[in-house]
Amino acid sequence: MFEQDERLITESIDRLESNELLIVSQKEEYIKLLELQEQKFLERAEKVKPIISYLKKHHYSFYNKKFDCRSYKGPIIGRNENEVYIYEGEWSLVTSKNLQTGKKDSMMIKTFLDENSFKDAMDALLETAFLQENELTIDQKKIENANKDLNSVFG
Repeated sequence: MFEQDERLITESIDRLESNELLIVSQKEEYIKLLELQEQKFLERAEKVKPIISYLKKHHYSFYNKKFDCRSYKGPIIGRNENEVYIYEGEWSLVTSKNLQTGKKDSMMIKTFLDENSFKDAMDALLETAFLQENELTIDQKKIENANKDLNSVFG
């Protein structure tokens, strides 16, 4: 029994050392992928920057369908139960806003991507290109409902 225990300990030590190399390699690969995601995010952000600037200048709210929330500061690129994450279009920062306290904080895009969905963030940036069309659709439905209500009362 004692010899078997010694063998298990030795094998475990051998695995720890070989696994350590794999863990380091995986962490390096993940960091490279995060850097690539950050680069792709910033490339798309640069492309939609004129849209974001126009929408801000004309006081549009940025509505995110998936997260069902709005911001006047910029596209909402992420959300969890306590916070929304807004890309305001400046530098390489994301603003987080606590939904209960209203407290705001800033984080680097890479930190945001480490904790949130890259796809959701990219989709949110793209969604800004269709914000006016979405607004037109919503406004048209409001007009139709208002007319319907008037007609139901006044015939």
